[in-house]
Amino acid sequence: EKLLVEVQGENGAYYKAFVTNVFEEEIQLAFEHDWQPESRFPFARVRLPPPAPPTPPEFHTGQEIEVYSRASDQESCGWWRAIVKMIKGDFHVVEYLGWETTYTEIVPSDRLRPKSAEPCITNDSFFKFSLPVPRELQEFCADEKAGDIHNEFMKAVDAVHIKYCEDKGELTVISRAANSRKRAEMLQDMHYRNISQKIGRASCRERV
Repeated sequence: EKLLVEVQGENGAYYKAFVTNVFEEEIQLAFEHDWQPESRFPFARVRLPPPAPPTPPEFHTGQEIEVYSRASDQESCGWWRAIVKMIKGDFHVVEYLGWETTYTEIVPSDRLRPKSAEPCITNDSFFKFSLPVPRELQEFCADEKAGDIHNEFMKAVDAVHIKYCEDKGELTVISRAANSRKRAEMLQDMHYRNISQKIGRASCRERV
């Protein structure tokens, strides 16, 4: 499954995004429905989503929270900082923070969450490594239709993203587990044998 993170926009709100690559001081992210182009961001603007609470949170007047909303129809929804000003049943009057003019809105509780305490990610938040792909499998791995071929391998090595890099002839693997590389190096030969077998079966069906 793609790794979900939250990235802070220029307006201060945090938006859902997915990790596609990791660099020394930046991270590359893609957005839902491509509402923004895939881009690189400094670690200081990116955090992990807060863990889901075991029970629905209860809010109180004066509490700083985050509201799932958007400033215009042209952008996706994000999490905005606000304070609860009043509560009526399941609806909350919130006042957004960080604006020169006061802006309030009435929102239901399912669009609220407690203020996130997640820190910014660092260059130790992810582990990135590469695995060389046998030459006879590179053409198959380069086919866009073969993107799902690595899903089981990704689960087995506890990775969150695997992509074939055509110009280098290797798999780029991203994980949050320190032991992913060791597991991947142990299991890569089995993975490549499975791919070879699938290619062989597909070739037999074509001949038939």
